[in-house]
Amino acid sequence: MRLNKFSVSIALASVLVLSSGTADALDYALIGPINSISATTMNVIDTQIKLSPTVKVYDAKGKPMQLDQLKPGTLVRVKTLSLGSGQLVDSIQVLK
Repeated sequence: MRLNKFSVSIALASVLVLSSGTADALDYALIGPINSISATTMNVIDTQIKLSPTVKVYDAKGKPMQLDQLKPGTLVRVKTLSLGSGQLVDSIQVLK
């Protein structure tokens, strides 16, 4: 299935709040292409986020993969956790 420009625009604009018990524990999901990625941070839709030391990475079929296999331009869903003063990436799923 090919994504048209409208679908990509919607994906880029998506910032979903996934509720949990308290304001300090809110999880967020960002959907968009990877702008940049390193061993400690990533940038998705112009949002720079630190990676958890235990970040989990999954391919489009949900199978685990290595962080170093991700490349700029890859469309992903990023789940983050709120910890004190900031966000940490908890998991990354490649979207097809």
